[in-house]
Amino acid sequence: MQETEEIAKRAQSDYLRLKLDFDSYMQRNQEAQVSAKVDTLCEVARKILPAVNQLYHIIKTMPQELEGNSRADGMKLAYDKVLSDLAHLGITTIEAKVGDDLDFMAHLPLSAQDTDDEALKGKIIELVETGYIYRKNDKQQIILPAKVIVGQ
Repeated sequence: MQETEEIAKRAQSDYLRLKLDFDSYMQRNQEAQVSAKVDTLCEVARKILPAVNQLYHIIKTMPQELEGNSRADGMKLAYDKVLSDLAHLGITTIEAKVGDDLDFMAHLPLSAQDTDDEALKGKIIELVETGYIYRKNDKQQIILPAKVIVGQ
């Protein structure tokens, strides 16, 4: 009888250990799937965001006479829609304003320019190209750094 109880206890212990191992495996597998989805999303975004930046520069440099033109308004609406869809996916622009400190993780300094303003030395003096970051839940990943010019 005692031998049967020991076998039953050992079987129950083995079962609990296997269940814990399986639960741990499932959690790791789920985390790996989420990570793979984020990596894929960021890789696809890395490919299309330069075109989004080009569209922004086209809109920004559009001649004043085209204001109110249906095609120009359509381009602005398309740009806004793309940004909205990206934000829904967790992809937003990186803030880079004149006077901000340089963050080497989020900003890519393209050059340094002389500045008479002492407060701008070592700071951002111009945003050349918008950068993008993925932020969702506790995950954060730079997709494209903001390209900036720094004062010296």
